[in-house]
Amino acid sequence: MTEAPGALGARLLGEVRGMGGGELCVALRRELVPPTHLTNIPVLDRILSIALDAEPSPPPEGFQQARPARNRYGPVVEITSMSTACGKTHILYHIAALSTLPEEHNDVPLHGKPAAVIVFDTDGRFDVQRLHTIMKSHILRCYGATEISDTELDTVAREALNHIHVYRPQSSRSMIEMLSGIRGYLFEPENHFSSSRRLNAILIDGLSSFYWQDRHAGSIEKENGSTEYQDIYNTLAQRIREVSAQFGAFVVVTNWGLQMLADSTEDAGMGMSFRSHLPLAWAKLVDVKLVVQRDDPVTFRRGISIVGALQQREKNAGKKDRDCFSGWVDVRALSVGIQANYHGRETTRFHYTIGHDGIQFES
Repeated sequence: MTEAPGALGARLLGEVRGMGGGELCVALRRELVPPTHLTNIPVLDRILSIALDAEPSPPPEGFQQARPARNRYGPVVEITSMSTACGKTHILYHIAALSTLPEEHNDVPLHGKPAAVIVFDTDGRFDVQRLHTIMKSHILRCYGATEISDTELDTVAREALNHIHVYRPQSSRSMIEMLSGIRGYLFEPENHFSSSRRLNAILIDGLSSFYWQDRHAGSIEKENGSTEYQDIYNTLAQRIREVSAQFGAFVVVTNWGLQMLADSTEDAGMGMSFRSHLPLAWAKLVDVKLVVQRDDPVTFRRGISIVGALQQREKNAGKKDRDCFSGWVDVRALSVGIQANYHGRETTRFHYTIGHDGIQFES
């Protein structure tokens, strides 16, 4: 188990060590977050709300009727990419920051919730020091020309960090046990700092970190035709659904993109699409899948005009210290009915940059 960074202190992490531990909890509240304010990242919320809308628009002729909205528990969003270093974890940092920062401070809007967040760090890469930096940078951008002292800036960020609770499972089974322990810890407010806050989000960084371990250990078929590997993900999906329903929290998961669909081409106007490499139980749980990639700095987006290309080049000239990324909804991964909601829309894509001061989304 990786130890929490000493500089931030024990108050910053509600860390669970080993299997079966239940080391954090937040106040029991079943409020569901509207899709239009799910992450508090406007560009993401706009495109997610299309798929998560409780009343989908009528499908065009030839499309099947959309499936009923999932209002039994919070939405499940999966972020995947074909390669590493595409900013998936940075998106989680930003969601965690906006979920725990206050709505405003000294009459300056910070666009926070404020609530609590649970993070499952499966590979030890969730960097709390980096999250601390991103929080402070976000606060400074919100303040703009308004002054805030370094001491006050650090105090606001650290107070938010108190409500980000990190679990570090060593296997899929230990993650299942940790999920089961969350509910039982509800009535132990003396052991955590979030008893007065609702649980806003469950963030799982690296869902497939134990993929090969699970495949190797669970390949033997049982009498009922299932395998231990399938049972693990059946139980994992069930536990996530139960915790999400109990607290009304949404779920964001980062994952690998291993199996790209053969007909996944830019000509379709949708971007790359991936078939889930995990058992069907997981695919059924996911409401929306996002795909992200690092952009080639010399390549312009398909269909951009000459004027737009010149403007983009001028904009990029001031971003030499920032890497550019783009993302889109994996429309093919949705039900046919929800695909109809995106039909003819141009709001399936988003763009963001990452620099030393954190992540910024283009509006």
